[in-house]
Amino acid sequence: MTNYFQTKNFDLQPISNSASNRNYFRVKFENQSCIAVFNENIKENRSFLYFSEIFAENKIHVPKIFQISENETIYLQEDLGDENLLHFLQKSGESQEVKNLYKKTLDELIRLQTIAYIDFSQCHDFSEFDEKNICNDLNYFKFYFLQPLEIPFSEQNLLTEFSEIALKISKINPKGFMYRDFQARNILIKNKTPYFIDYQGGMKGNLVYDLISLLWQAKAQLSNDFKNEMKSHYFSQLKQKVKVTDEEMEESYQYCLMIRLLQVLGAYGFRGILQRKTHFLESIPSGILNLKSLSETCKILSRYTDLNQVINKLTEPETQNKLQKLTHS
Repeated sequence: MTNYFQTKNFDLQPISNSASNRNYFRVKFENQSCIAVFNENIKENRSFLYFSEIFAENKIHVPKIFQISENETIYLQEDLGDENLLHFLQKSGESQEVKNLYKKTLDELIRLQTIAYIDFSQCHDFSEFDEKNICNDLNYFKFYFLQPLEIPFSEQNLLTEFSEIALKISKINPKGFMYRDFQARNILIKNKTPYFIDYQGGMKGNLVYDLISLLWQAKAQLSNDFKNEMKSHYFSQLKQKVKVTDEEMEESYQYCLMIRLLQVLGAYGFRGILQRKTHFLESIPSGILNLKSLSETCKILSRYTDLNQVINKLTEPETQNKLQKLTHS
């Protein structure tokens, strides 16, 4: 793709990426820069590029795509810098500036989620966060977090509850484009404006899931007051765009909170305990902290006796000792 740079004198600098199989490089040439992305999963690339086109048409703040290689394994995108929303939060705390950035981010998210037409057949994996997909997330938690910690549970009872939860979430509103991995490190800030990246995993699903992903990001550890303020802002703005009741929004919030926190711990177990990736190992204690507040925030959890028992066991000192051994071995 050297024809894009119009020079053979360019500098490639790797950009660390702790989770995905994509490789990112900052390319510097003639006082300019862009980001080169290499990914052998062509279907995933096509999803990202399709969504990028749709979002750009709707004036959503996403990186511009400059060029795509003939074999579709490499593409060049706009360099938006390295400052993300999490950096601002860690630097300034829950300041007014950070609150404004979060509200801007949620407003932009709603614009993205409610685009009138998106062809979900372009999704690289699942096209919808349906019953089967939700069960996969819950089983991810079971296989990669519960089992390595040897937490005792009734397989039959837990799977029954998982099925009930998945069926419920697949039916409740509001629905639209679900970003899927909407967290502060995927929101770059340039000129006080939020830009979105890494949305290739998007699909049709419950919109409130993205709100949960942002507000309950383990490393952010936002205060309850901050989360409640952002939740109220999102609810009020979304209701201007879609037909949904307060009751549906609150029900979605509680169900999505429950499954997102469990899915995240499953990811930490897989990437951290199994693959030994430092970022995920370091995030496990914060994920457990979030889980501790689940029973207080998520009243519907009491409907699922076995899952509630499992969550209580995860926050006990004995489990914490097991985690210490697993994460430091």
